[in-house]
Amino acid sequence: MEQTAPSAASPLLAALKHGTREEHLAIERQLRLMDPGVTLDDYRDYLARMLGYCEPLEAALVALPGLGAAVPDLDRRLRSAAAARDLRELGAAAADVAALPRCAELPALGSVARGLGCLYVLEGSTLGGQFIARHLEARLGVGAGRGGSFVRSYGPEVGPMWRAFGAGLEAHCPREPEQRDAVVAAARDTFATLGRWLARGSAR
Repeated sequence: MEQTAPSAASPLLAALKHGTREEHLAIERQLRLMDPGVTLDDYRDYLARMLGYCEPLEAALVALPGLGAAVPDLDRRLRSAAAARDLRELGAAAADVAALPRCAELPALGSVARGLGCLYVLEGSTLGGQFIARHLEARLGVGAGRGGSFVRSYGPEVGPMWRAFGAGLEAHCPREPEQRDAVVAAARDTFATLGRWLARGSAR
């Protein structure tokens, strides 16, 4: 889940990166996708785990009043369906994908600011996903139409999508410290709940 440096035009992105550094590093230590010995089973388990976390979280984000106005392209940013499709492309039956466990311990939302903080974590993963996608394609043959949609996310549009998210974050989040603190707190909660979910036994 490696991320690039935040735009200098987005002080809130800079605050988010600084404020979630430890939680972000903890998640990176849990993931083994960049290991030279990564296996297809490792990748399938990752997809199953991310589907189980992202699907209920995305549903909560879609239902959050006001978030759609702050992020007009929110529907495009939902990626759990891609994880499900990848699993099917890698041989899983549709019924087995539907039966995978879903995470019940999600970060509390309750406000647009907290929704944006949560979405920061999901969107930030698209940046490091480009490195992961290249590694998996080289090691496992994973790619477009071959189980690689989730990690590839927006493909060549990753940069523009990230910048658009940063611009929307600045435009729709008031500059009062308590509002910005809520964004960072939600991002930290998202990393924490994701970390606990990843630490459970195999999702498959």
